[in-house]
Amino acid sequence: MNTSDVLDPKKYLIGICVAHGIEFAATASVAYWNDYIRKVRLAVAVKSPAVIHVLAPCPLGWRFDTSDTIGLARLAVQSKYFPLYEVENGRYKLSVKVPKPVPLEEFLKPQGRFRHLFQPQFMQDLEELRRQVENNWSGILRLSEGGPNS
Repeated sequence: MNTSDVLDPKKYLIGICVAHGIEFAATASVAYWNDYIRKVRLAVAVKSPAVIHVLAPCPLGWRFDTSDTIGLARLAVQSKYFPLYEVENGRYKLSVKVPKPVPLEEFLKPQGRFRHLFQPQFMQDLEELRRQVENNWSGILRLSEGGPNS
C-alpha cells in the first residue's frame, strides 16, 4: 500500500467553489439526511450554480460490509474526518457540531483501505492523518466563527 495516497491532502472542493464565486456550497453526508435535504433545498433556491459535496461510503472501494454504510458515514462526521458545513454568499456555517468527537481510529479501523495504518511501521502516518484532520476541522471552525474569509 502506498501511504502517500492516504496522506495526500484532499482537494478543498468547497473552498475552491467559494473562491470561484459559487453562491452556495456545502458538505453533506448520507448519515445526516435531514441536513442533506435542507442543503439540497438551499442549493435549488439559488439563481446561480451551487455545489454539495456528499460523503457516501463505498463498500467495495473502502472495503467494509454494506450494512455499515450509514454507521461509517456517521463516524466520518463524528470523528471530524468529514466536517458538515455550508457556505452561503461567502459566509461559513458549521452544520453539525461535534462537541465530543470519537477517536479517528473508530472511523478508520472498519475500513480495509486503512488496515495498514495500524501496523507499527505506519504509526507516524496515522499520526500525520490525525494532524491533517485536526487542522482541517480547526480551519472550518475558524471560518464558521467569523474568522478570515468568512
